[in-house]
Amino acid sequence: MSLNLTLRDYLAHFYQISHIFSLTLDVDEVLRRVMDEVVAATGAERGFLLLRDASGGLTIRAARALGGADIVESDARYSTGVVNRVSADAQPVLTIDAQEDPWLRER
Repeated sequence: MSLNLTLRDYLAHFYQISHIFSLTLDVDEVLRRVMDEVVAATGAERGFLLLRDASGGLTIRAARALGGADIVESDARYSTGVVNRVSADAQPVLTIDAQEDPWLRER
């Protein structure tokens, strides 16, 4: 994972994200494209956007791999520790390796 982006690179990603909103009213398409930008900006291999459904459970709304490929739900493997922490703390988390991060083992 590479985080060597310049301010200009980040601004370019933010510009692209803002542009996405003007391209379509299809929420799922917007979420996919925004996740592509997030994955590219962070240098992640993949990214997941989970939203709460009407019953309070979490549902995958966008799952994207580096390069813009969809991750099908049957192949969507993610750290429940990260999801639980983000859900509990209401703060974003960026991790290089969720299996090796000490804060996940402490919880």
